[in-house]
Amino acid sequence: MLARAPAWTCRLGAICCCWLLGSPLAAASSFTAIQVAGGDEARANCTGSPVAAAAAAGQQPTFSELLPGSLPVAGKRDIAWIWLGSSTQRYTHAALGSGTHAASLHAITRGQNGRELVLELPPERVIEDRLPRLADLDGDGQDEAIVVESHASRGAALVVYAIDRSGSQQRWLERARSEPVGAMRWLNPVGVADFDGDGHSEIASVSTPHIGGVLTLYRYAPPHLRTVARMGGVSNHRMGSPEQRLSAIVRGPRGPLVVVPDQAFARLLLLQWRAGQGWREAAAPVGLPAPVERMRERGEAVCVELRGGAWLRINAR
Repeated sequence: MLARAPAWTCRLGAICCCWLLGSPLAAASSFTAIQVAGGDEARANCTGSPVAAAAAAGQQPTFSELLPGSLPVAGKRDIAWIWLGSSTQRYTHAALGSGTHAASLHAITRGQNGRELVLELPPERVIEDRLPRLADLDGDGQDEAIVVESHASRGAALVVYAIDRSGSQQRWLERARSEPVGAMRWLNPVGVADFDGDGHSEIASVSTPHIGGVLTLYRYAPPHLRTVARMGGVSNHRMGSPEQRLSAIVRGPRGPLVVVPDQAFARLLLLQWRAGQGWREAAAPVGLPAPVERMRERGEAVCVELRGGAWLRINAR
């Protein structure tokens, strides 16, 4: 059951604060402060891209066969760069505004003199995604790649790939896969964090964000991504838009919180997962004076860009 906090709205231009409301019997010591800043302070803290700045500081490779509209991602561990390639129209679903998708996953690893590793998908599958993700899911110090992969008859699933270094040549290997969401159905990842505090990261994602979006938490358990929790009534994508970054994770002293719009895109929900309790509201919803354009994680905060150029900055304290 989802524990609810009292109704609350933050005005732009103000700094607002509210506290975590767990179950009615939750001890006061379990409360966490949530700070939402708007106006000039939020704009000053949120404008500019640390990722872009870091990428610009180094030499970028040539991204062969880069899927139009997709973004290469710079890694911090063993994978230097990852991107989507090999445009194909063999899967006509257009959740992202186009029936053109990627048929290959590309990476350049560190220490390989720029050698490119390519994974080519079979004809019945595509990568229905515009932003590959890198995360160390098993704690071995090396990155796994997380993508949205769609099957011609089964629809979308989250898939985890890693680079196998056991032989003389490095190669991509599939490590884990979620259950598909159904034919011509799609999902949009939120992000990766250690939600249960066991030292290993889980993956948060929204299944079918256009038709009753369900916030789903997956545990990495090769060869599967196992569903840990589900909660309906959310969305992190608008049908036909190439922008996928409409949700994010804020890092707080009592664990990560998912920041995601409700199904109507009228409010931002701040949700925390607890074993035995599932998803619950960590603070009252944030009313939105304008639609969300995109979100980005900056350090331990989440920056929310609104239509018209306004910003919100969300911290957990």
